[in-house]
Amino acid sequence: GITELARYLIVLFIPLPVFLAWNHAKFSMEFSIAILTLVTIPVTFFGWNYDQSMLLIPISLIFTWLAKSKKSIFKLLIIASIITALGVNLYLRFVPTNDLLFVWFPLFWWLIFLLVWRNHSLQARLT
Repeated sequence: GITELARYLIVLFIPLPVFLAWNHAKFSMEFSIAILTLVTIPVTFFGWNYDQSMLLIPISLIFTWLAKSKKSIFKLLIIASIITALGVNLYLRFVPTNDLLFVWFPLFWWLIFLLVWRNHSLQARLT
């Protein structure tokens, strides 16, 4: 069900590694790799389901930032969201579905990554 044009969405992100390399003083190597991983997994045309183990790279950064967060309510909401998403993902593994349905999972991690990064950035500026 994916169109021919949607298969090549990754071409739109070609400038991203160059941007991250030019701004290496602003963005750490861990951050750059996490962003590139989050971008490439949902837009690659050769598979999503088993490639999602690569999401452990940005997930580890998310949990590092969460551990440093001082906002208890924020942590609780993020962790509850992650547990819910993992439950839905586990359920979908046991129900016969098309692998294309799993494209939501990397997009979910995009959202969590951006929220936690924003929180971490704001806290870093305040200290």
